[in-house]
Amino acid sequence: RAVSPTSRGWWRRLVVWEDEDSGIIDEQATLERLPRHDASVGDEIIREYPGRLYSVPDAGRSGSGNFRVWEGRLWAEDLGGGTLGVLIAEYWEAMGKALEAVADWVRERARAEAAAMGMSPEEAVAAYMGEFRKRWRKHLDYHESLGNTARRRAVKDYLSQHRPVILSDDDFDTVPEFLVLRNGVLDLGVTERVFVETGVWGVELMPHDPVRKVTMCAALDYAPGAVPVEFLRYLERALPKEEDRHYLQKVLGSTLTGRPRDRMLVNLIGPPATGKSVLLEIMDAVLGDYCEFVMANVFLVPRGGSARDANAAMPSLHAMRKAKLVVASEPDSKSEWNSGLLKAISGRDA
Repeated sequence: RAVSPTSRGWWRRLVVWEDEDSGIIDEQATLERLPRHDASVGDEIIREYPGRLYSVPDAGRSGSGNFRVWEGRLWAEDLGGGTLGVLIAEYWEAMGKALEAVADWVRERARAEAAAMGMSPEEAVAAYMGEFRKRWRKHLDYHESLGNTARRRAVKDYLSQHRPVILSDDDFDTVPEFLVLRNGVLDLGVTERVFVETGVWGVELMPHDPVRKVTMCAALDYAPGAVPVEFLRYLERALPKEEDRHYLQKVLGSTLTGRPRDRMLVNLIGPPATGKSVLLEIMDAVLGDYCEFVMANVFLVPRGGSARDANAAMPSLHAMRKAKLVVASEPDSKSEWNSGLLKAISGRDA
C-alpha cells in the first residue's frame, strides 16, 4: 500500500476550485477534468503516480507479464494486480466524493438563488439538480460502471499497453553492486573504488529511492557497529584454522558485489554434520532475494547427452540471472559438470 495515496486528498485534486476555502467550485472546468472513459482514468493514475507504477510485460519467473509498483524499498511485482486494483478502487472512491462535492455545491447555489428566482429552496434544489444530472450524466454513469470488475479490468488493460509506463524486466537491477537492505541501500562499487584509491574503508547507507530500479532486497538491516558473535563462534567450530575462516569470509563477501570478478565456483567439502548446510542456510537468511537455491542438474551434462551450448536458451538459468549467490545441492558421483556452462557463469561472459 506504500504506493497508494489517501482518497481523502485525491478527490480534492479532481475538483477545480475558484475558492477552495469558501467551497466555490468551477463546475465547467471540473466537468472537463473528471473522466468519462478508461483512458482518462489510466492517464490520471499515471499523473498521480509518476515513476511509481510500470507495466513490465516480461516480469516474473514465468515471463507472463505484470505490473511493478514501488513499495518503499523495491519495485515489487503487483501479484494478481492487487496494488493496481487498490489504486483504481481509490480513484473510484475519490471520483464519487468529487461528484458529491459538486452536487453539494449545486444544492447550495440553488438555495442561495431560490428567492431571486421566485422559488422555494426545495423547488430550486430540485430544478438545479435535474440540470446537474443532465450535464453530468456521462460522468455519473461512468462512475457507476467503474465499480464493476469488468470496467476495472479494462483500465488495467489500458495501463498495460500505455507506452509511457512500459519497461522491460531488463531495465531493473542494472547495477549489480547495489545491495538493498531493509533500512537503506549500499553501493559496494563506490565503496570498493574509494578503498582502492584512498585506502579508506567506508560504507555509505543511501536511502531507498524509486529512481533506483531494484527488485530484490536482503532480509536484514545494515548495522555498522554490529558484531556477529554467534556466527564467529560457529566458524571457529566449523573451521578451526584461522586462515580457512578468513578465506571463507572473503569468498562470501565477494558474492555481495554481484559480479563474478573472482571467477570461481566454490565446492564445500567436508564430512557430514560439519556445518556446510548451516552456512548456506545463514547466507540464504541474510541475502534474502539475492540468494537462489537450484537443483545441481542445472549445471550438469545431461545423462546420455553432450554438454549444452553455454549460449543456448535455458529457462532454468533465467530465474537466477540477477542473484548474487546461487547454491546447488551435491550431485551424485556419476554426474559430469557442464564445464563450458560453469566457465561462462563463473567467468565474465555476458
